[in-house]
Amino acid sequence: MRSEPNPSNRFAGAAAAATDGITSLSMLLIGMLWIGASAMQDPAIMARRAMEVPSAFWIQDGLKLVSAAASIVLIVAIRKLTHHAGWIRWPGFLAAACLIGNAALSIALMIGLASPSLVPFIGLLAFGAALSGALWLVLLNGTALVARPWPPVISILGIGAGLVGFYPPLGMVAFALGLTWTCAMIWVFLHKA
Repeated sequence: MRSEPNPSNRFAGAAAAATDGITSLSMLLIGMLWIGASAMQDPAIMARRAMEVPSAFWIQDGLKLVSAAASIVLIVAIRKLTHHAGWIRWPGFLAAACLIGNAALSIALMIGLASPSLVPFIGLLAFGAALSGALWLVLLNGTALVARPWPPVISILGIGAGLVGFYPPLGMVAFALGLTWTCAMIWVFLHKA
């Protein structure tokens, strides 16, 4: 079903997609260039890097919280745009909740309110955010491919990003596809104006 959203929903959707894209790209750059790619794979290196460059982790965790908030706004705006089944939102909300939990535990660890034994859970929450987000992309874009609230190529891109996201070794490919899909959603919301 095609529906013309109200102007505030168009603005909210475009702004949320832009914010999510910018924060996601910023988190990637901070992670790869400032924290280090090797730390992303090894919790021991990650803990050492947190002591060496704590500001990178503070910024990273702040960006995670902004990204989670933007994701929630984007999920709601897309729901208002597409009127898809409400249950499709929940994997997206779960991804945002996992991201918030990841940032909260990381911050608690940095200020001494959490035990270092929780470090594996921080990684588990990041993994949960990635898988839940991938599921949301597949479900949302699968229904959009049928209902056509936006061009099918955008739905196919979203499905591809989600499917690749289920295979962690291809995380960078999933990230690139997901970022491209997010940019396409900015276009969708602005095009509806």
